[in-house]
Amino acid sequence: MRLAPLPLLLLLVLAACAAPRETSEPPADALPIRAAASVPPLAWLVDRVGGDRVETAVLIPAGASPHAFEPSPRQVAAVVAADLFVAVGDPDFAFEARLVDRLLGEREDDAAEPEVVKLAAVAASAADDDALDPHLWLVPRHLESAASAIADALSDLDPEGEAFYRANFEALDAELDDLDDELRQHLGGFAGGSFYVEHPAWGHLAAEYGLTQVALEEEGKEPRAGRLVEAIEAARRDGVRVVLVQRGVAERAGRTLADEIGAEVVEVDPLAYDVAANLRRVSEVLQRAMGRSGG
Repeated sequence: MRLAPLPLLLLLVLAACAAPRETSEPPADALPIRAAASVPPLAWLVDRVGGDRVETAVLIPAGASPHAFEPSPRQVAAVVAADLFVAVGDPDFAFEARLVDRLLGEREDDAAEPEVVKLAAVAASAADDDALDPHLWLVPRHLESAASAIADALSDLDPEGEAFYRANFEALDAELDDLDDELRQHLGGFAGGSFYVEHPAWGHLAAEYGLTQVALEEEGKEPRAGRLVEAIEAARRDGVRVVLVQRGVAERAGRTLADEIGAEVVEVDPLAYDVAANLRRVSEVLQRAMGRSGG
C-alpha cells in the first residue's frame, strides 16, 4: 500500500486534532451546590464558607421590608431547587413564617429534602428570646454558630469539599472573634446606655453588649400620639443625639422625635449583606447616639 506523502499525512493528522469533539454535560455532582438563604446576612455566611463550590440565592434583598416583600418567580424557583436552605428560624420572623414553609413544600414529591440550617436552633441568646426581636444574625457569636452549622451541612452534601469548607469556617470564625472583641471594646463604655430606634431590629445586639434598645414602633405600627410624646420627653432627658431609622420601614415617628430634640437621623439596615462591615458601622453610630466616647 502506498503511503500518503508526508505533508499530506501531516495535514490529515492536524485536521483530526482540530476537529470539534462531542462533549457531555458535567455530572450533576460536579456542579456548585445550590444554596438559598432567607436574608442577605445569612447568604453572606454561606458565601464565606462555601466559596466557589456554592451558588447562593437570597430570598429577600437588602433594604426591603420583610413585612411587605413578595419574592419573584426566580427567587421562588431558587428556594424550591436548593440543596441547602439557611433560615433565621425564629417564630416571630413573620416573613419566613408566611413564605418559607410554603415554598419548601412546593418541591417535587420525589425531590430530595434540602439540608436546612436554622439560626435560632444553633444560636444561644444572651437574653430571653421572647423579649427580643427576631434579628438574631446581628450578634457575632450567633454568626459563628450558624457558620459552623453551614460548614457541617455543606460537608454532608459535598464530602470532597469538607477540608475546604472547614478551612473557610475557621478563617471566618477568627474574623468574627476579632469583630466581637472590637464591639466589646467600643461599646463597653456604654453599658447600661440606651439608644432610640424607629423599628426594633437591634435587641439581640443590645442584649449582647449591655445596652437597651428603645423602640418607637408598637406591635409593627407607628406609635400613638401619647406614646410619641412620652418618647420625646424621655429622649430629651437621656440626651439622645442620634435616632436610628430603617430603610423600607415607616420612619415618620423617628424623624419627628429627632426634629423635636435636635437629634441626627441615621439610616441603618439590619439586612445588609456584609453583616460584619454593617456591625462595625452600627457600632460607630451607637457611640454617637449615646453621646459619649467609649472606653
